[in-house]
Amino acid sequence: MTPGLGIETPAPSIKVQHWLRGDPLFNFQLGKIYILGFVSTACSGCGPALVRLAQLQEQYRDIGIEVIGIAANEQAATADGALAQVDVWVTKWLPDANIRIGFDYSGEMDKHWKKASLTFPVPQAYVVDRDGSIVFIGPPHLLKEVLPKVIDGRWRTSAEAKNAEEERIAKAEIDAPKRALFDRIKAATEIEDWKTALSAIEEGIKGRELTERILRLCPQHDAPSRSYSYLTIASYYHESGDNDRAVDLIEQALKFVDVASLPDVEKNERMVHLLHTLAEYKGEQVCYGEICVPPPKQS
Repeated sequence: MTPGLGIETPAPSIKVQHWLRGDPLFNFQLGKIYILGFVSTACSGCGPALVRLAQLQEQYRDIGIEVIGIAANEQAATADGALAQVDVWVTKWLPDANIRIGFDYSGEMDKHWKKASLTFPVPQAYVVDRDGSIVFIGPPHLLKEVLPKVIDGRWRTSAEAKNAEEERIAKAEIDAPKRALFDRIKAATEIEDWKTALSAIEEGIKGRELTERILRLCPQHDAPSRSYSYLTIASYYHESGDNDRAVDLIEQALKFVDVASLPDVEKNERMVHLLHTLAEYKGEQVCYGEICVPPPKQS
């Protein structure tokens, strides 16, 4: 599976319908480094991620780094309704917003950035280098380690960058078919095409066998990679109705991160991200060691 957008490909233009914060920006200025952070009000980890991204801009503003928040996956009956909920949400997390925030309800940003790169979860960060090329796609919490290497030019030619992209695409091989399958089921049920919906569900059952084979291969990977794989596969089980299996996988992923040789800050951020997912699946506060995360608020 080869994404149309990845590292070393030119960054698409920015096509948003509204700029909630900051002046409009449509093209990337050469010589600057940009970070696009895709977020959603429905994502429990997106608010804290947006705050961290704003902090990165403050930290690196003097050397020409700009952060842009993108809300392009809002679920609301109308564009105006979605815009209003994003506005309230941004005010909550960034009352003194120092970054541009773009809003798109048309699907253009989602299509040309997230779908083109086969990245579906949020929060998600894209780093655009000084020549307008994408050099990193991944969870924002990894930027603390990646960004200094992008700034001094070490990242693009490193084995670390290549491995990160290969791992991202490998995850997409699991996630993309699953997403397409759930989209088919949803579309069929909305029009009460039960024959098509049943066919897709039966296909999903076969997919369950595939995920079990993938899990058996996971021990060949290092602990952080295994945690990512387990998190991705857990979402499949959660969405397909086997929540107990999903919870078990997240709890195993937490143990992988716990034993991983990672900087304390990165380990903590990964733990928090997993715990947010676990709290959502269990519908209650969850803890691992001294870290506790409440369940997401019900709207």
